[in-house]
Amino acid sequence: MRDFALGKTYDLITVPFRPLQHLFTVEDQLAAFRSFGAHLKSGGKLAFNVFFPNFQLLDEVGVEKVELEWLDPQDSSITVRRSFIRKSVDKLKQFFEGEFIFRSYRGDQLVNEERSALNVSFYTYPQILLLLKATGFRVKEEYGSYDKEPISVCKEMIFIAEKE
Repeated sequence: MRDFALGKTYDLITVPFRPLQHLFTVEDQLAAFRSFGAHLKSGGKLAFNVFFPNFQLLDEVGVEKVELEWLDPQDSSITVRRSFIRKSVDKLKQFFEGEFIFRSYRGDQLVNEERSALNVSFYTYPQILLLLKATGFRVKEEYGSYDKEPISVCKEMIFIAEKE
């Protein structure tokens, strides 16, 4: 996403499901937006989303929270619970390290546990605006949720930007 050349330009580029949150330096972030711009026609659109940082949750380091629960589709006697634990937060560099924990239970008995690291950067609204402006984009639409609520609801940050 930071450095690619397809030899074509497009009317629309979508960057769904928050992959920009896996860019941990300003240099990488700028490089990605420049790559998007190099692949868009003049007036082309870039659509992407990032989560709005919940600063209260960022203070919860070392707290495990169950987020989801479901029945195993191959064995309905097993319940899977997904938890998340934030292991560290770097507020200056806007980055946190966390871990998903998947625990499978048969009744009350733990039968399996798997863990998966998740390291994520987070953005502020002004930072996104600056990244867009610095790389030749202007915001055409912005939303604070998938229901197209105003950006000020601060749930999600969804942008449709146009290449200038």
